Amino acid sequence: MNYKLRIWIICMFIVLLTTTCWADYAPDVISESDTELTLVDMDGKSVTIPKHVDKIVAVGFGFIEGTLYALGAQDTLVGTGGGIRSNVTADYLIPTLRELPNAGSPIDGINLETIAAINPDLVIVRKNVYFKEKTDKAVEMIEGLGIPVVVLMDPNNFHTSDIDTIYQEIALLGTIVGKEEKAKELIDKIDARVSQIVERTEGIEDKDKPAVLFTGLGSSSTRDKGGVLVVWAKECASTFANLINIQSAYDGEGRNVLSAEQVLQLDPDVIILETSSGGYNISQIYDEDYYKNIQEVSAIKDKKVYTIGKLTSCGDIQLDLPIILLIEAKGTYPEKFSDINVSEWIEEYYMDIFGISKDMAKELKNTQGLEWVDTYGF
Repeated sequence: MNYKLRIWIICMFIVLLTTTCWADYAPDVISESDTELTLVDMDGKSVTIPKHVDKIVAVGFGFIEGTLYALGAQDTLVGTGGGIRSNVTADYLIPTLRELPNAGSPIDGINLETIAAINPDLVIVRKNVYFKEKTDKAVEMIEGLGIPVVVLMDPNNFHTSDIDTIYQEIALLGTIVGKEEKAKELIDKIDARVSQIVERTEGIEDKDKPAVLFTGLGSSSTRDKGGVLVVWAKECASTFANLINIQSAYDGEGRNVLSAEQVLQLDPDVIILETSSGGYNISQIYDEDYYKNIQEVSAIKDKKVYTIGKLTSCGDIQLDLPIILLIEAKGTYPEKFSDINVSEWIEEYYMDIFGISKDMAKELKNTQGLEWVDTYGF
């Protein structure tokens, strides 16, 4: 065999090993013409949209807007709704989002008159696991205007450790805005980071797994119920604990409030603070009087409390997912990630997927409530 041909085959084999398969994530396209495209959304419905989309209204918690920015298609946004106005990443990357017409939200009510006045090419709605019924109703109401609606589904809807669904969302958005190649590149970049983390946590035996409590600091309503911490199980970040071989200290289902006594009984080895209305700062659990009754918990005594900051508002999983996985994995298995400076890793990741400067990446990291990784030398 020709030497150059042999080298080319080897190179192509390496490329195939290190890239994802677009066909695994691309949406089913039923029909396509010069003017229209009919595809299947993540609700399993066929939706006909213009072949060239110029005007999109996004309803969700920021994933749609952040992903469109990463694809270089943020200029298609003409209206936003849902929880976008509290989303850190999208709000930072696209400061003009707050100036766009407010389409409302499934939680507080959809602004049908606003959407009708915008007259978008389509509305994209991302279903959040906590508000599925309200979102279904919102989709039905928008469709009543005669406007196409494409539905995405946050990975938490599937209650598994399979994050391929977020790749399907990216592929669907890329197809809608004609940025399939950019979408594939984005998927490859995210998957490479996830694989780096997953590979380091493979093969750990159960006896060597610390008990990790994924929890949120208690808000005033939590305290009114006699609780100190809020826990999530199948619906939130602990779902992905299986992906990185982490043993959750809490095996219940749904969202629940834990009393100090219950936290002491669980006695987790590691605590991961999720985004919560009660706060997300590590110092709170160490210093505030409200948590004085759980100071004997192993994780607190051993200073093994970590936080993902503002990365999961309303439990919504965004493009920041690899950052969440890294914080959880290194907090649980520090010896396996001792060579990784998390601060630098986060900044490089943001620079890579969003194409922003190092200064912007650092500012975004800090805006997300992750400045602690520098303070603690994590």
